[in-house]
Amino acid sequence: MSTARAEPARNSATPVGRRRAQSNCGAPTKKQEHRNRVVGVAELVGVVLLLVPGTALRAAGGLIVIMIGALGTVLVFRSELGWFGPTLHLGLLSAIVWLRLRLMRPSAAK
Repeated sequence: MSTARAEPARNSATPVGRRRAQSNCGAPTKKQEHRNRVVGVAELVGVVLLLVPGTALRAAGGLIVIMIGALGTVLVFRSELGWFGPTLHLGLLSAIVWLRLRLMRPSAAK
């Protein structure tokens, strides 16, 4: 008699199976690499545009959208990177938008 137990079949519908299927044993697929490059370029363009006074508000808005996506991804897939980084960036970008809007508003105390 064999005492070895059979392992349960891994279903790709389970969260663990889905993550393993998507991670491709640690090596990103071509589609994932392309998406990472596109997001990275969008972030770099956003950072450069943050430095230009006329485009800072729109750049911060675009980066907020990217950070909401990053935070959602971290929370859904329970990434080991954690939620603190995207939340911190989201808060800082929101502060930039708020300050820019306050500075653009004409002062009522004249």
